[in-house]
Amino acid sequence: SLLALGFALAFSKAQSTANNQVITWTSAKLSVTGFTITAEVKDAILDDIKHMLSDMNHVNVISLDDLKSFAGKCVCVSTLIFTWRPFVAMLYGPIHDPSRRGDAPPGCVWRRQVAVPLEWLTAYVGGVAGTMSRSYSLAAYIEQGLQVQITVDAPPLGLGGYLVEEGKVEEYFISGITSTDEEILSHQRGGSEGQQTWEALASLVALRHWAPRWKGKRVTLRVRSDPITARTLILKLQAKGAGTSVISREMALDIAEAVYSPSVASHLPGVANLTADTLSRFDEGNPSLPPHLRG
Repeated sequence: SLLALGFALAFSKAQSTANNQVITWTSAKLSVTGFTITAEVKDAILDDIKHMLSDMNHVNVISLDDLKSFAGKCVCVSTLIFTWRPFVAMLYGPIHDPSRRGDAPPGCVWRRQVAVPLEWLTAYVGGVAGTMSRSYSLAAYIEQGLQVQITVDAPPLGLGGYLVEEGKVEEYFISGITSTDEEILSHQRGGSEGQQTWEALASLVALRHWAPRWKGKRVTLRVRSDPITARTLILKLQAKGAGTSVISREMALDIAEAVYSPSVASHLPGVANLTADTLSRFDEGNPSLPPHLRG
């Protein structure tokens, strides 16, 4: 059909599953087992990244050209292994913003300016944190398994959320925002400036706290919150700002290690999120629990 439409085909590049169960397509290797498709990073790309990481980890100064080339290869991987995204994004700060290069030689950056993403990406390719493949199962696509829903909220002074399994409320959590949280996430309690960050933190707390309940089980995991920032962070691990960027890296490590993997992140307007809102205000002198959470 393609030939009839006038397209030229490179038959020399054709692959047959009769000879090999793994098909290489652009930057990935694809294989099918039962009702699951597994995609792995192409060996050549992974080898290049390992070699470049080894070189950059043994110098104090990195040329911008080398950093750009490395970042490009990592972007290619991050389209498949989405848990790389928060770390790859950190590489582009000194590339696009000369003020972040400090007193580095012209056309270069100090290694310490990109040390965090380099160290974490080294851990990834070394198999320390997460894997270099993703699996897409039919069961996950049609949402089979235990139905789990987490709803969170974070007014200015606290965090709160509750867990629903198969339509039944099972647990809830209440947590204040501490001075350590303020220091790490660069926001103060009580103001609207940190609202996006606190909502993202509430999601991370809930997901990590309840992970043991479904780890190793087949589940459809839904997370409900108000801000768009939290939903984008949960599903795409994309974040802007110092606080949410820290949280996105923490969440990426959890997902890479299969502690949890959210399937759906949905919007729940603040005015409709009464239960989680009440929990998050528990430390504001409101000691009463909603009736359906008592006991």
